[in-house]
Order: sequence, then C-alpha cells, then structure tokens
Amino acid sequence: MQKRTLLLTSANRPGRKIKPKAVVVHWTANTNRGANARANRDYFETHPQDKVSAHWIVDDREAILCIPEDEMAYHVGARVYRPEALQKLSRYPNDCTIGVEICVNADADFAVTYRNAVDLVADILRRYGWGVDRIWRHYDVTGKDCPRFFVNDATARQYGFAGAESAWSGFKKDVQAVLIGRKVEKVFTDIAGHWAESIIKDALGCGLVARDEKFRPNDGLTRAEGVALCMRLKDIIMAGIKDLVRQVVQEELRKAG
Repeated sequence: MQKRTLLLTSANRPGRKIKPKAVVVHWTANTNRGANARANRDYFETHPQDKVSAHWIVDDREAILCIPEDEMAYHVGARVYRPEALQKLSRYPNDCTIGVEICVNADADFAVTYRNAVDLVADILRRYGWGVDRIWRHYDVTGKDCPRFFVNDATARQYGFAGAESAWSGFKKDVQAVLIGRKVEKVFTDIAGHWAESIIKDALGCGLVARDEKFRPNDGLTRAEGVALCMRLKDIIMAGIKDLVRQVVQEELRKAG
C-alpha cells in the first residue's frame, strides 16, 4: 500500500494541536464509483463550510494523510457523546483522536481496502506504542452507525462479513496479528484462474458470500446453504431499498428547506 501526504489547506484543517489517545475508525458511506481516498480528500478540501475531515483516508490502492496526526480533525463531533468516550477520551473527542476513513467506492476491491485499513491502523498503534484497546468505532464514541459494516448486520453481510460485531472483533484481531508480525489471512486463495473468479469476487463485494481463506469453487451447494444465500440476498435487497428511500427523503427535505 502506498502512503502519501496531501495536507488540507482549507478551514477543515483548523490547525489546533492535540495529543492523540486513540484511533477512531469510520467509513466514507460513499459507494459511488471513483469515491476513492483522493476524491474524499478533495471533498474535505473544497467543502470547508461542512466542518468535516479526517487524518487518514484509505482505499484499495493508497492511504492519504490529510491532517497531521498531532493536529485536530473534524471527524467525531457530536452534541452528545457516549459515557465511556467521555470517561476515556475527553469531553470533545476530536481533540484527542486520530480519524481513519475507510472508502467503500463500488469500483474498488473492498477486500484489499480492508487489508490496507488493517495495516494502516496497526502502523498507527505501533508508532504510538498502543494496543488494540485504543481502536474505537465512530459508533462507540457518538452512537452513529459508522462504520456501518461494523455496526449493522445487514450492511456487514453486504461486505462479506457474517455479522457486524464479529466483523469488528475480527478487524481488531487482524490488527493485532499485524502488530505481532503475523500476516492477515488472505481471502479466497483458491479461485485464481478459475472461470468464475471475477463472478466470485463480485459476489464477495456484494456480501452474497462470506470472506474466508478458501472458497472451494467446485464444491456442491447444500439445501441449507441455498436457503442461507436466499436470505442474505433478501437482506441486501431490503438494505438497498431502505438506503434509497432515505436518500430520496433527504433530497426532498433539502429541496423543501
């Protein structure tokens, strides 16, 4: 994974110095094609009125540093914070946390993005001498459903996880594995060159199949597996409908306002 520095020059980089205590993991929530790390960084640069930014943005190709880690970013602001965040972080956790945004653009390989995010967070922890207990979800700090694939089961399945909590615990285990020098397990190492390789990868990206080291592409499908696949497909369709309705409602409210 390439790392590069493209520091913001807009008001989304307030320049206030901080002493980091933890890492907060987010998702960009933007599945549009091309919504990669550079595109999200440029959004921060050109929308200073939104007061939104993060230190790092990671996709399947690179990690971009937008704000120095010893400066504050606007990534976890809220009117109300969870009690544990107030106790362990501060009254305003933006002033003591490093924000990492994970991209979910449709034209990226999310399995690679995930591994890059693991490597990036592990590198941050290693440099500060922290353990995985210093990793927080945005959800843990404010209650917002972010990163949604680590909070919502239906969304977790869309991204190839069995469920949200197991995905989150798995992420921390993968970060820990990197910290102690073990490689994170690869996903589907037995499909290279198979006639259905691209189809299987598309199914993984849609959440129709769970990520694992082996896919066993020539094994048969049991009746139970068939039912489970149908139910997972139903969840994905329903989640897509809900997201579409939410976007339409938000757009209508914006027009009305």
